[in-house]
Amino acid sequence: MESIPYRRFLSKDFQVKYNTTLMSNADENFPPDLFECRYFSESSVTDGLEPLFREWCPDHPVFIDAGTGCGKSHFVLNSLIPWVEENMGSMLIVTNRIALANQYKVDFLKRVGFNALAGVIPEKEGPVTLGVVTFSSYQSLPSIFKQQEDHKAEPYSMVVFDECHWFGADALFARNTGWILSKIPPVFQKSIRIYMSATPWLSRFLIVDNENQLPLPLLNRMEAIYNRNPLQNFGFRPQSQRFRMLYYSFPPVLRHYSLKILPSILRRNLCKKELRSLIESTKSSEKWLIFVESKKQGTALADTLTDAVYLDASRKDGPVWKQITQESKFSPRILISTSVLDCGVNLHDDALKHVLILSTDHTCFMQELGRKRMKKGEVVNLYVPDLSQADLEKIQSQNASLMQRIMSFPDLSPKEVITLKMRLWEETSTVERHIFPLNPAGDISINPCASWAIFQRDLFYQKLQEAFDSGEEHPFPLVVNQWLGITAPLSPDQFLEDRPEDHMQALTDFLSKHLGKELATDDEQTTFADTFRLLRNKAYGKRKNDNVSRHWGSRIINGEFTDLQLPFSLKDNGSSWILKSASEL
Repeated sequence: MESIPYRRFLSKDFQVKYNTTLMSNADENFPPDLFECRYFSESSVTDGLEPLFREWCPDHPVFIDAGTGCGKSHFVLNSLIPWVEENMGSMLIVTNRIALANQYKVDFLKRVGFNALAGVIPEKEGPVTLGVVTFSSYQSLPSIFKQQEDHKAEPYSMVVFDECHWFGADALFARNTGWILSKIPPVFQKSIRIYMSATPWLSRFLIVDNENQLPLPLLNRMEAIYNRNPLQNFGFRPQSQRFRMLYYSFPPVLRHYSLKILPSILRRNLCKKELRSLIESTKSSEKWLIFVESKKQGTALADTLTDAVYLDASRKDGPVWKQITQESKFSPRILISTSVLDCGVNLHDDALKHVLILSTDHTCFMQELGRKRMKKGEVVNLYVPDLSQADLEKIQSQNASLMQRIMSFPDLSPKEVITLKMRLWEETSTVERHIFPLNPAGDISINPCASWAIFQRDLFYQKLQEAFDSGEEHPFPLVVNQWLGITAPLSPDQFLEDRPEDHMQALTDFLSKHLGKELATDDEQTTFADTFRLLRNKAYGKRKNDNVSRHWGSRIINGEFTDLQLPFSLKDNGSSWILKSASEL
């Protein structure tokens, strides 16, 4: 077992960089001895890289940092693929979503004149080869690894890893992200490796550190071979330079958002009548796109709203998904979705004027926001629920629990490892499965990508907590402002009305919902107490001399019922709680 919780994904080059800010895209985040950075003043990837890409080689992998709308896919389709074709090479394009892979296939077929085929090509997750190009998802890479390792296929001239933030952003939802990442340099060591993302801040460290583990190849190829046909030699040049990753950064396409900050209570209760009222207050011709964080949340909201459709990964065979992928728009007034839409889907819909995002994750937030493609001068209303200190503490607690499991893993006894293994096998869906993946032999390891994501989240939450501690009431909306590139301070008119009577009703609804229900476990009791405390403080103001670090027990809660004249009582049986109404006493 390892002596550190996350293999080596923080190498010596990164140790001094670990505590840098996550709220910005500052240059100090880059280890200068690993990245060779070049910044462009124009947003067009093709214009910037057209004069440069012919000099790329496998010795120095490439990272393209360019926002949505900067033309990354256009560059691949209209510059890289033709060059590969001209030099009799081959290319592999890897994507994180089937929708994005399908869009690549459609655009490729249209480029070569097969428009009819482009209109009927089916969505498929596994590798598909069209001409000199093979399209694959990250999840299907193991089959390609095997082909390459067994020498059943010629090495690819170029490999493009599109939306490569997948390694960090999806590490808690996709198996073996760390293992897949570790295989890329040795398997594709003869290929020019190109990583691309509009949201690179989490994955770029993982990628460059992983790439740095591959020593520069010792080449004995003749310069004449290279000069005659660069791709025949797979781009290798006899050179002795140290490792470096070529990093090309493009400024984002300027977009205009009108940021509106919703009350933090809507983060937990999206089905409130206030949200319905907000939507109904906008023009009936204006569409809404709402990103939720769970299926339960999405289906409940769709059932509450009129002319709303919910879409997730299990519902991609319906007419709404077909319309989105074929027409880049949707017919219902309200589309509610999970992150199934975060990549590979572009909505060119002039009627889409309102976007609501619940995620607090930087990568997920910007990817979801980027689904709405905007015209020059267009303004979109962006709604973001505020993040209360109580909400933050709950998120921090959940993340800290995961961190503790990671950090304690090296010290587990053989018996404890077996217990953990059995739990992983028995549970059908758990974050732990992705933190501690099981290899074919049944051994447990630590996924460095998942560990990295968890520890980076903790740093971000710490910064928000420090902001709260310093007296800032709304640190998360300020961070969103930074993400959007907005330098102006928040103004009072950006905060939508947050009325105490609404919170009083929310508190009453919450208590009524729990009447007669037994809270038998510590987790159930803690969740009830924390939620009651939050709603009570929203409705009546913070309790005098309340200690934030002290959890509320049944005695304090009953005291609040009495002081606030709320017609409820919490019966404590020692091992369980039962909420009763005053009329039952």
